[in-house]
Amino acid sequence: MIHLEDIAESILQGKPLLPLLKDSSENGIFNALSDLGMADIEIQAVLEELLLNAREHGQNKNIMIYMGCHVGWFFAVIRDQGPGIHMTLPKNPRLADTKGKSAAALIRLAVEEGITGTGTVGRGIGLHILSELVSSRRAESLVISDGGLFVQVGDVFLERYARIPTDGTLVAIKVEIQK
Repeated sequence: MIHLEDIAESILQGKPLLPLLKDSSENGIFNALSDLGMADIEIQAVLEELLLNAREHGQNKNIMIYMGCHVGWFFAVIRDQGPGIHMTLPKNPRLADTKGKSAAALIRLAVEEGITGTGTVGRGIGLHILSELVSSRRAESLVISDGGLFVQVGDVFLERYARIPTDGTLVAIKVEIQK
């Protein structure tokens, strides 16, 4: 069984266990999902929202998307090399409770609906809909930003330091393939 953290670490070490998409656009995601036989609208919507997050918060810096299937599981990773959640989230003028929080705690806060580093109304749903998908299915997610690591398995959450920190943000998902 491949673990999500192993996949994330393989990407951070430059030896990815998943293939890199050549086209890191919405069409690239759609085509890769089609090629993998994943006609799952919910997964596509989550990945497109995470791509939008990477573009907006990662400042379009070197966005990479990896996808693949292995033994009944679908895996996807979106990585940007922007400033990271710990830098963007405190810029939201409506958030007063970010000072002194660990990087992992800030990631956990960013998972809440409507919490965004932009302060823009209507944003702040990418990590939240990912969390909802993980809660509703046999799935896992992992977010690494500024050395913080946040893992969700079903309705269980874990915050800790990442073994391998990254510039920007890395978001990974593992979902059981439904037949």
